[in-house]
Amino acid sequence: MIATANALPSLEEIERLNAEFETAEAQDILRWAIETYSPRIAVTSSFGASSGAILHMISQIDRNVPVVFLQTHYHFAETLKLRDEIADRYGLTVENWEAWGGRPNFLNHYPDDLNKQEGLEGYAIPEAAAGKVHTGIDLCCWINKVEPLQRALRNRLAYITALRRDGGSEVRKRTRILEVYKRPDTGEFQVKVNPMANWDKKRMWRYIHDNDIPVHELWSSGYKSIGCAPCTLPSGNDGDERSGRWSGTVKTECGIHTAQTPVNYSI
Repeated sequence: MIATANALPSLEEIERLNAEFETAEAQDILRWAIETYSPRIAVTSSFGASSGAILHMISQIDRNVPVVFLQTHYHFAETLKLRDEIADRYGLTVENWEAWGGRPNFLNHYPDDLNKQEGLEGYAIPEAAAGKVHTGIDLCCWINKVEPLQRALRNRLAYITALRRDGGSEVRKRTRILEVYKRPDTGEFQVKVNPMANWDKKRMWRYIHDNDIPVHELWSSGYKSIGCAPCTLPSGNDGDERSGRWSGTVKTECGIHTAQTPVNYSI
């Protein structure tokens, strides 16, 4: 098993576990991850259209695993409603992480419509974001999502996501069940666990229906991938779940899954 804090798993170990987990049940992968890394493990959730599936599984294994939610203050009201409903139904504890200093500090340094600003001239760029943000949308995502997530995970050895390879972006197509990253702030290694990486939409929805899991109210209105309200529109009819995110731009990810430094396993 992957063992101690800051111990980098060997290539052979990661390869063996990924091969084994490709045919394992998501619940078994979760159980392994929680037993291996508890109590220094968390699950991240955006409470979008389908995030209830992974949280339902976790509630069946260990309700003490905290749920990290990035409170950007730009969410749809329906997202916050679903967050509270799922947490209450499954007895989960949600940690709300926001921009450093909270909403007042953000508005003291940046305009409320930062996501609409094309250039970054005149705006303070965090040192860690230099070269990684190019527009107001990028900077807004960094301050409200990327940096808060890094803080939320700082003392954790591993974290769990509900990423799927068919989730609608090139980054997601390459998702492995187990991934190892080097934290940009501390240099420590961290394991990312994606138990649903090889699930397709049909399997996901079957699980949701079989377990009567609450679904985001906007899903039925065409919102297949739901983020911050100013940057989310209903998805198109081309099958791409994320086509409604940052519509009209080349942006496909907020940065929380691309700002990390992957350990080079040549995979």
